Amino acid sequence: MDQKKGLMPIVLLLIICTALALWVWKTLPAQSEAEGTPAEMELEQFDLQLLLAEGKPVLIDISSDSCPYCVIMEPELAEAYRRNKETAVIRVLNVDEQLEAAIQLQTQIPVQFRATPMQIFINGDGTPYQPSEAVLNQIAFLYYREKGTERHLSTVHEGMLTAEQMTLILQDMERAL
Repeated sequence: MDQKKGLMPIVLLLIICTALALWVWKTLPAQSEAEGTPAEMELEQFDLQLLLAEGKPVLIDISSDSCPYCVIMEPELAEAYRRNKETAVIRVLNVDEQLEAAIQLQTQIPVQFRATPMQIFINGDGTPYQPSEAVLNQIAFLYYREKGTERHLSTVHEGMLTAEQMTLILQDMERAL
């Protein structure tokens, strides 16, 4: 009988641990879905027309597995996605994992992958984003232009952005429409 009394706390502890583990297992996926996980944002294939179909501003983040800044920026992208998913399209293209999609992107948008992370900004009507003076005073951009005509082809930012900066840019894009 003393052995049974000694086992009771252990059995009770195992039951509590099992219940806690089941609760964590059930609730964690729901939390990450609400936050907008990078998996939801990943581009496996690139089709610009599909991204523009909703008429919303588009932010495409170019990342790489070998880029420590890309890893640091993942939570910022997830937060920007959570904040802006109703009014913008935010996607991530990992050039290491989705080489074919990266090639597709470069055939549809004139950019060079010079550094990661890099963000491409496209207005909902398919035209390149032209930042307002207020945004330009805070964030630097690169512009790809057509040789000879200097026609604006695409707008990119190289380096890290915070969720606040991405939201600022996306709101600026909405105002311009």
